[in-house]
Amino acid sequence: MILYYNFYQETGARIIILEMDFFSSYLRELKKLSIFVPYMKDKLTNKQKELIESFGVIQEGMGLSPAAARVDALLTVADRIELTFDEIRESLSLSKSATSNAINNLLMLKRIGYKTKPGDRKRYFHSKLGQWRNSFKESMEGLTTYNTVIKEILENRTDHTKEFNQQLKDFTEFIEYYQKESIDIIENWKKA
Repeated sequence: MILYYNFYQETGARIIILEMDFFSSYLRELKKLSIFVPYMKDKLTNKQKELIESFGVIQEGMGLSPAAARVDALLTVADRIELTFDEIRESLSLSKSATSNAINNLLMLKRIGYKTKPGDRKRYFHSKLGQWRNSFKESMEGLTTYNTVIKEILENRTDHTKEFNQQLKDFTEFIEYYQKESIDIIENWKKA
């Protein structure tokens, strides 16, 4: 008996066909077993893997979990800008739960987004790094709410902690300055 594997690539899937040939003159038909295994068409190069790891480590330092940092890095580094859940999971060798948690975390943080395609139930995830201007402006606007609460705290603090109160006041003034200057920098960046 001879066992061998043939690999065929069709529509983003690997079809593994196990063919058994018994080399008998009496063999009437070839038995075939097909197993569908999803895979990422564009395999990552060694350099891409290094970049995913480097960018992932940096993002871990910015507060992301290791899995979320690698998913975000993969979506930034991969040749295709949209990847499915299974492609992400397989590329990073993550469990289903780790992949799901990482994706949900990144969606909540608005670091990634997804699209669907007509007739396809899969979600295609993409990095939002290319939309950095909008993300940056949103984060600056988010500081407004934060600063409003700090100012309210300051108004309700006791007068007995003058030094700390002054530090809070300086902080709120800095946030306002930072917001204004940051937004001006973004708007003027390409004009210069």
